[in-house]
Parts: sequence; structure tokens; C-alpha cells
Amino acid sequence: SLVATAELIYGTGVYEDALDVDMSFAKHAAANEYQVHGHRNYEGVPAEVNEHCFNLDGAVEMGGQLRALELSEDGFVTKMIASSKLL
Repeated sequence: SLVATAELIYGTGVYEDALDVDMSFAKHAAANEYQVHGHRNYEGVPAEVNEHCFNLDGAVEMGGQLRALELSEDGFVTKMIASSKLL
């Protein structure tokens, strides 16, 4: 591996950069390329950030939502369950 262990564990950059990364990915992505992640939702963005990026961090551990993404022949569908319904 050419990536430092600390970078694999803690990631690159700071949490405040996450939305910029999603926007940059969408700008450079091919029509059939997508990014799905479940971390660094500092801005509190919705699950579908843009047409190419999905952020599944709904802050479920802080009373938010458990988010999931389903892919079918018809495309992507986001699923969200309130943390209160998980008890």
C-alpha cells in the first residue's frame, strides 16, 4: 500500500472539506460514476448531495437518521429511518 496507515484510519483533510470533495467529484465524474460515503457530514447535507454523490451520515448516533442507499434498475433510492424508530 502506498497510503500511510494514519491516512487510512483518519482520512485526508478536515471535516469541513467534505462538501468540497463531493462537489469536485461530481464536476469530474463520468456519467456512470458515483461516490457513496458515510462520514464527514459537517454541513448536514441531505443523503443525495448531488447527482453523483451520496452522504449516508445522518448522525444516527446523535438522534438523527439511519441512512441507506438502494440501487435498482430504476436508479438510486435513499432510505432513511429516524433513530427513535430503531429502539
